[in-house]
Amino acid sequence: MNYEKKLEKFWKEMVSEGSIIGLEMPDYFDQWSTNWKALKRNSKKVIILEFPGIIEQKFGKKSSKNLEIKYFKRKRIFSDSEEKSVLEITLLNDKLDEPFNYFISSLVQETSLYSDSRSIFIRSRELIDEWLVLFRRATKGLSEPMQAGLYGELTILKDIIIPIFGIDNSIKFWTGPLHKAKDFESHKWAIEVKTTTRKDYPFARISSEYQLDFEEFNTLFFYSIYLNSEGSDGETLNEIVKKINTKISDNEVKDLFQKRLLLAGYEEKNNYDKIHYDELKLNGYLVNESFPKIIPSGLDNGINRVSYTLNINSIENLISSNEVIQNQIKSNEQA
Repeated sequence: MNYEKKLEKFWKEMVSEGSIIGLEMPDYFDQWSTNWKALKRNSKKVIILEFPGIIEQKFGKKSSKNLEIKYFKRKRIFSDSEEKSVLEITLLNDKLDEPFNYFISSLVQETSLYSDSRSIFIRSRELIDEWLVLFRRATKGLSEPMQAGLYGELTILKDIIIPIFGIDNSIKFWTGPLHKAKDFESHKWAIEVKTTTRKDYPFARISSEYQLDFEEFNTLFFYSIYLNSEGSDGETLNEIVKKINTKISDNEVKDLFQKRLLLAGYEEKNNYDKIHYDELKLNGYLVNESFPKIIPSGLDNGINRVSYTLNINSIENLISSNEVIQNQIKSNEQA
């Protein structure tokens, strides 16, 4: 179920302060184990997850300028009342409402795989830690490797995706900032992008077994971008952002682009003009049975959170032209 759309609808319908809407869980989820609520408090969006019983687990401080997360225990007040453990998640930055909905959607769907309160709590804590990195990044700024990675994703957006669908219909496919497994996703195709510079070429780091998992998509493509970032020629990160932004005519799409940039950790900074990127190589590949990869179906039970290095030079014989890839994406989307 698309919980981010359900949440978006909830927030629009929730007009009064303090009004509460319960979140409908999947049919297979034990609704007696947990209780999700959505509400507004002081104009801020709040999600509450209640567990029956007191869970004796360390939670730690998990907040940022964009997100506040509290864990507390609600003791029994009356003899017939129930003890509860409560997770309360508050969005502090309204500009991040879309990624917040994705975060909560991910939390709902991941925890629905468990039926006991302790397992749900532990998995919630793990996911919160992962997403907090993204919400904190939205204000801290980007390291040099992150700048290069973002430049690579925007290059694929500008040179591969936009020529297919037009700029106002392309931004929605950019899912890298949303903590998705792939950098660009549709229901019918996906693209994973890896950007390398002289410091690490020809080795690209694959950070999980899901990044090259082609089995969950009709078609998956992999793009490798090799950049020279040591000269004074080329384009800066600020320049490629402006180039894309100025071409967007629809105000809602422009707002969507800004939100995704923010979640990717980008806000225009003068130091982003110090590094100029010169594209040395941009190659695309179809990920299939013959493409080197580690994916979930190939792992033994108990093995997960895999990361590994892919030698780009070893897959030169698998290169597909941009025209072939673009035609395949267009065909898939229209099917």
